[in-house]
Amino acid sequence: MKQRCGNHWGMTGVVLCLAMTLSFPLHGEEAPPSENPETPQTDAAPAKTDEEAPPATDSSLEEVVVTAARVEEAPFLSGRSLDVLGKHEIQQRQPRTVPQALRESPGVFVQETNFGGGSPIVRGMVGPQVLILIDGIRLNNAVFRTGPLQYLNLIDQYEVSRLEVVRGPGSILYGSDALGATINALTFVPRDRRREDGFGVNFQLAGRYGSAARDKTGHGLVDLGYSWFGANASATYKDFDDLEGGRGVGTQPYTSYRQVNASGKLTARLSEGFFEDWTATLGYHLARMMDVGRAEQLESKQRYNLYRNDHDLLYARANLLFKPILTDLELTVYYQRFYEDKETDQLDEERTFTESVTNDRITVNTVGVDAEFDTRLLEDRLRLVYGAEYHKDFIDSSAAANDLVTGERPERQAPYPEGSSYELGGAYLSAQGELLPTSWNWGLRLTAGYRFQHMGGTAEAREGLPAIDYANQSHIFMLGLQGSYKQHWLASFTWSQGFRAPNLDETVAIGDLGDWYQIPNESLGPERSDTLELLNRFDAWRLSGSLAGYVTLLSDFIRREPATLDGQDTYNDLPVVKNANGGEARLYGVEGQLQFRLWYGLSLAGSITYTYGEELLDEEAQAADPAQRDSRPLSKIPPLFGDARLRWDNRFNKDVKFFAETYLLFAARQNRLSDTDLEDVRIPEGGTPGWATWNLRSGLDLYEIASLVLCVENLTNTKYKYHASGVYGAGTNAMLSAEIHY
Repeated sequence: MKQRCGNHWGMTGVVLCLAMTLSFPLHGEEAPPSENPETPQTDAAPAKTDEEAPPATDSSLEEVVVTAARVEEAPFLSGRSLDVLGKHEIQQRQPRTVPQALRESPGVFVQETNFGGGSPIVRGMVGPQVLILIDGIRLNNAVFRTGPLQYLNLIDQYEVSRLEVVRGPGSILYGSDALGATINALTFVPRDRRREDGFGVNFQLAGRYGSAARDKTGHGLVDLGYSWFGANASATYKDFDDLEGGRGVGTQPYTSYRQVNASGKLTARLSEGFFEDWTATLGYHLARMMDVGRAEQLESKQRYNLYRNDHDLLYARANLLFKPILTDLELTVYYQRFYEDKETDQLDEERTFTESVTNDRITVNTVGVDAEFDTRLLEDRLRLVYGAEYHKDFIDSSAAANDLVTGERPERQAPYPEGSSYELGGAYLSAQGELLPTSWNWGLRLTAGYRFQHMGGTAEAREGLPAIDYANQSHIFMLGLQGSYKQHWLASFTWSQGFRAPNLDETVAIGDLGDWYQIPNESLGPERSDTLELLNRFDAWRLSGSLAGYVTLLSDFIRREPATLDGQDTYNDLPVVKNANGGEARLYGVEGQLQFRLWYGLSLAGSITYTYGEELLDEEAQAADPAQRDSRPLSKIPPLFGDARLRWDNRFNKDVKFFAETYLLFAARQNRLSDTDLEDVRIPEGGTPGWATWNLRSGLDLYEIASLVLCVENLTNTKYKYHASGVYGAGTNAMLSAEIHY
């Protein structure tokens, strides 16, 4: 039997006490630069939001982060828990996808329902509770369903110059969906050639092979320009066969898929007179994912799914500097098109032939505008970041069914009514004030923020269901205090609110979800959060690290509840459910990372993350089931997880650099299961077993024009999977990647 158990509020104090144990300044000799992006040794320096292309061969040290405050700041001095992956680190990790690149990031647990997916769970939040951005533009839309999603995989890791993960609420700056984290994929911009003579061209070619899925990836990028003008274009093709799991798993059916990505940018940089430091950018991103299988119900219900996902993003952006009033303006207008075709194939009991096929097709056309201002006052001791944004989705959907046994084509209801739409709008202000003179080694910063958020959705009536027209407005606040000593110590205490508006998938959509049949709920309201977080960073002598403890109270959280359709609690043998606002839930956890820089290029590093989530039951719920305690587990809460590694970096000469590392990834057993988890076919009886994999990788950088990385993961061929995943992880997997840039 699957088990379920609870806990109590006393853990809250333990979490905050653990975070406080390191909240004191450490003094010591000046340390060499840290390779941990969260603890750099250099002072903040002006830098571009996006990295120029092609990438430099050594970008392990990230000097700025932009997502935490929507403006550039030194990662060490940010009051937010964050992680930054530069292009060089992404390339060394050899991920096949962007979600896989995040698997070694502290606090990020990547669930995979299918091999073509990858949904980050951060601080117990998943799916639409985590906001995904591409160059600062939201990828989340009105049809992101509740629970794990595969859409982060639409972003190509070869296009990304930097991945920034800000853990915790980001709703002040980014609005709805930024409850658990904000993930920003910043892509390459054309090289600045204003100091170069004549016309310039650079290129990059890369390839990757992995043995477990016999995956083959090819990538090319070209960058060209003259003086103030620059352009780049890139393309990537990926082909994956069915994945071989660890010991005893074998080949996992319907895990193969193909993917194509392409992108391009045009940039004009002005540098004279009133227009000095003005920049205009036109960008385009394309993604096509074909035949992405999902088969966790193959054994229980003899069915599987094939997905087709398309994404197009076109945007124009102007960055304008008004020196007389010490203000920067970034103005962005954009259009996105998202398409999904979900094919469901029903097999006979012996799985020898296909009995029926259904298709649910959804198209979302999105338009948006975003204006952001950055003003510095009082000799840079007061910084105001403020702006407004508007985003609207127009949804079209259709459905078809084909009975291959009888030849009939029964009518099937589309997921969304014709003419459905959804909008988000908001205005925000964030203020950072330095309370001590900037010439001092000590710093004391007060941060405050406010956002007004509007959302609304409409859908026409259809047979048996009324028209839907709803709107919500919210006011969101945050307050933080940070103390620091140079870039050796920082302590930050933050109270922040989060907000997620219910989208159309939760309020309007109707249809088969696999384990349930969902019906609309027009009365669904937003879910909100209040988070207290204590963060500490330190870097002294050869030791650096961070520790964060947080407590989140989630109110009116959205969950599935039993419902009826035409007076029946089942439809086509599936339980009828609707999304509804629950009561309150509590999440708390600890995130820690530590690095010890040894001698002769050796270093030891590791991270660990613990999350605990529980739904608080009211008296009515306890009375309905006397066996219930005052709380029950939340769904899909990750177990204790982390990593540990030993690394050696060596420079043979100025032209040849080498690294080698062995590392361990691990997750404990998760047997704290919610009612939904108990019915989830992706979770084994008794919970998901704990696991650990041993891995090796090494690489060479040659003459600043070529790099080679070899990795062997899961050396012991361990059978494992991430909690709530529908596929097992790869067995012993040899991966080789090569890159040439000039």
